[in-house]
Amino acid sequence: MAPIDPHSYTDSGHPLATHIALSLYFDFPSSTIHGAATLTLPGPHTGPLSLDTRSLTIHKVLCPKTLTPLPFSLSPPPSDPIKGALLSVSLHNHASLLLLFSTSCASSALQWLSPPQTFRKALPFVYTQCQSIHARSIFPCQDTPAARIRYTAALNVPRQLSAVMSARHSSRRDPSPDDAVAGFDGFGFDLKSMWCGEGRAVEEFVMEQPIPPYLFAFAVGELGFREVGPRTRVYSENVPEVLESAAREFAGTEEMMRQAESLFGVYEWERFDLLVLPPSFPYGGMENPRMVFLTPTVIKGDASGAQVVAHELAHSWTGNLITNTNNDHFWLNEGFTTYAERRIVEVVQGEDVAALNIGIGWRGLNEEMERFKDRPEFTKLKTNQEGVDPDDVYSQVPYEKGFQFLWRIERQIGRPAFDEFLKKYIATFKFKSIDTDTFLDFLKANVPGIEKEVDLQLWTEGTGIPPDAYEPVSNIYTKIVSLANEFKLGKMPEEDDVANWKGQEWELYLENLPKNVEASQVLALDARYRMSESKDYEVKVAFLQLAISSGVRDYYHVVEKTLKEVGRMKYLRPLYTSLVQGPGKEEEKVLAKRVFAEARETYHPIAQGSEQQERKTRMDDYTREMMDLKTLVTRTLEKKGVLAKIRRRRIGSLKKKKACLLRYWAAATTVPSSFMLLPQQKDSWKAELKDFSIKNGYDLNRNGDSGPLLLDVLEGFLKFENLSQGRSTGRRVSDPESLSNVDSRNARRPSSSSVAGGLPPLGRRAGSSMSGYRKDEYNWRYDSDEQEDVIRASAALENLQLDRKARNLTTSWRHAGDGMSDDDGRVDHI
Repeated sequence: MAPIDPHSYTDSGHPLATHIALSLYFDFPSSTIHGAATLTLPGPHTGPLSLDTRSLTIHKVLCPKTLTPLPFSLSPPPSDPIKGALLSVSLHNHASLLLLFSTSCASSALQWLSPPQTFRKALPFVYTQCQSIHARSIFPCQDTPAARIRYTAALNVPRQLSAVMSARHSSRRDPSPDDAVAGFDGFGFDLKSMWCGEGRAVEEFVMEQPIPPYLFAFAVGELGFREVGPRTRVYSENVPEVLESAAREFAGTEEMMRQAESLFGVYEWERFDLLVLPPSFPYGGMENPRMVFLTPTVIKGDASGAQVVAHELAHSWTGNLITNTNNDHFWLNEGFTTYAERRIVEVVQGEDVAALNIGIGWRGLNEEMERFKDRPEFTKLKTNQEGVDPDDVYSQVPYEKGFQFLWRIERQIGRPAFDEFLKKYIATFKFKSIDTDTFLDFLKANVPGIEKEVDLQLWTEGTGIPPDAYEPVSNIYTKIVSLANEFKLGKMPEEDDVANWKGQEWELYLENLPKNVEASQVLALDARYRMSESKDYEVKVAFLQLAISSGVRDYYHVVEKTLKEVGRMKYLRPLYTSLVQGPGKEEEKVLAKRVFAEARETYHPIAQGSEQQERKTRMDDYTREMMDLKTLVTRTLEKKGVLAKIRRRRIGSLKKKKACLLRYWAAATTVPSSFMLLPQQKDSWKAELKDFSIKNGYDLNRNGDSGPLLLDVLEGFLKFENLSQGRSTGRRVSDPESLSNVDSRNARRPSSSSVAGGLPPLGRRAGSSMSGYRKDEYNWRYDSDEQEDVIRASAALENLQLDRKARNLTTSWRHAGDGMSDDDGRVDHI
């Protein structure tokens, strides 16, 4: 048989679990959960059962009835960087199995917040984000949307905290010895006593409808709530001002629910509660059934944040009720939901507001085409994500291109006919997971001849934006775009023009401005309309992008503050990208590197990894050329015998090795006879470095305050040589300078690149300033101006992080003896 999902080990020949019973003990001091999960299958099964895990310790697997151990194996490290580790359990006529496990602080689904990271700064907080493939880091499961499960959960938490889940809350009570799941003694520590310990409480939940694992969700903290409707409460940390502002922002939720039901049918989930999370939440919202998670940035004070709620509400039909079978078909979730959201907004807030939404989405879709110009596969609706982490290619394409596709069908057959089709589609496939072909077959069967009028294959399998996509037309949209065009000619909008504008209008206006304008224009715009101070992050971030791209450093302190106070990827990605993209941005790269190093631990693990990958995949030609040159440096060292000469000299001191290596390097690249380098090769190499440096704004005659990248590349090699010599003689390396300059500097850093420009170069501590990385630290010695030219030219290669292919050239010696790897954890997958 074969996997049914490119991101899961779930096998097509194995039964899919129908129910999971969870008992979870929350240990806040260690940021771990100790749990027991009983998986129920449709019937007895004999043979292997494949489950997904990531960063879990599996203590035992037992038969729930007899408590006899069941044979199992966990794939050895290193785990697959995307799918995690395969847990294979051998069953013999078993219809259920009991798994005892513990999470780790590396769980990609969990963010544990210390009290200072919360609103009240008094008690800790933990919450989940399981989409797309992170449920496996909380409990072993078939972590694919093709599997739909019901579940029960008992959460043992500190008494002063409370819990919410994507499930019906059934009780809160004191723990009891009767709660202790059979097999709790299989952990290797006394979990039974911990479960019934003083100061604990048990919260119980039931999810009676089958949901995909990515919709499993909980939050534990000091929570309060406000009633905003007969089916809706707003929860947050128990901070009155947050609760009150959220209740005002979302007061219209019940009206949206009624309108949605009139469009799409009965609401199947009983309640539609909302949880406003701490600022680190990486998304605008997450559509967990019964308990939607929201970022606090949607609370804008003018009820416009309710549009995010409209999107998550629409998921109650498209996404939660009908689900894509795997992430290759993610547009079935998000394209349908974006369409449904805009239909709700149109009814509740008016056609002009809906048109603004479409306009902002249209602009975003065109920007994604530019983002993926080198990877057009991800501009398709039906993608192939084999070997690709879905978090790395998360974009607006499935949302906005999916919306455009459905809007195109609506225009073709008319809205009344499309509404009837939509209701039939939902009724037919509710509580099922489907793929694109299933949808297209249903469409063609229910709208005969549609394939003759709309090119279905082009829309679903073609790259880019089809020619029959449609830019919105409305008076307000046209006016805003026109005003943006006038700004290009030096005209600022008058106050009468913008008197009734809210965040969306300003967002659309800013998105349509040139990416680079005069600094005086940016300053004047902000002086009049105070966008850098806006409480609407959509407006503030769009303005800050304009300021960065226009080189207006006056706002860099606002950029830093914004990056440190929110964790929503919608804001992190464009700000970090604006800072590091393009030539001549050394100051901005240093700023981005420092801010990310300082703020990284406040971001959710998904955001940490996504921002690192984004900065790698959105590298411009400038950065790619720089990486190619860095690779060339490494290969030159290897091929021209420079490293071999260092070995033959048997020099023990790291400082002497560096000085010797620099002499050999200068000889290898400037003196033809040294390594059989022909004069034209020498001249070509020097000219290549110089031309490249000049083209990208590097002054070869400047007195830089940072050492050349050459030394960064060599640091790991020299460390390896010292360690190898120590091992071969049975002695530890005793050179105190090598210990201080190498071992301390090569201590474990965050393992993925922090910004474009990447990790701090070897030999510099993460987070340190550029000013601390100086020539005199390396005791440079040069004998000629020609050698100086080469060294200065190599400085053009500084502050770069190789991608995986380039890093592999030096991985074998860079990490020798560390006992660490750049690829040993979930965050490292990019």
